[in-house]
Amino acid sequence: MTEVIVALIIVLLFFLAVFNFSGSSFVQAVNRHGLKSDTKVSAETTALHTKGPSSWASPINLGDDVPNLHRVALNFYRSGQPTEAGFRALKEHYGVRTVISLRDFHSDERYVTGLGLHLDRIGMHAWHIEQQDLTQALHKLRVGMRRGPTLVHCQQGSDRTGVVVALYRILYQSWSREAAIDEMEHGGFGHHDLWFNIDTFVKNVDIEQLKLDIDALKE
Repeated sequence: MTEVIVALIIVLLFFLAVFNFSGSSFVQAVNRHGLKSDTKVSAETTALHTKGPSSWASPINLGDDVPNLHRVALNFYRSGQPTEAGFRALKEHYGVRTVISLRDFHSDERYVTGLGLHLDRIGMHAWHIEQQDLTQALHKLRVGMRRGPTLVHCQQGSDRTGVVVALYRILYQSWSREAAIDEMEHGGFGHHDLWFNIDTFVKNVDIEQLKLDIDALKE
């Protein structure tokens, strides 16, 4: 453990020496996902500064019945897999009317009997994000939000749910890609760095084409 700490201190001192940053400047640079020597700041990077933790999804505690529950926006919630009691609490306390599951090998039907919830299911895989799946998920989300409070969930509420939220932020709340990725990775949802393909997808997806594809789908 001591060797690890010493190594980390050496790396930190190296960056401080090379870039001549103060401690606070170093933290700010790391939070922007990369150190830049260019003093010109792009418009998207500037937008990042206006979308910090105070703008991120806010946590809601319903215990283990709805793990990783957060409110993203008016009528939009995200979480891990709810239990039967969790679905009941979501409807009773937050008025949830639509549930969108991103799990491929799991159905919510047995948990929601008699609750009158509208269920949608778009099976996705964190290791292979496909644009057509995201198009469907975002379309169902928009339709659901017009119906009333809507929950998007996967098993843990981290990665598959995270990419849907990130794209929603960019498409419909005018967030920069950097700001949306920052929330996705550091918002306390349990993002797994293993799935770096998700980060790459958000950085490279054609946002205008994605919006056109979503708008082209019928309700």
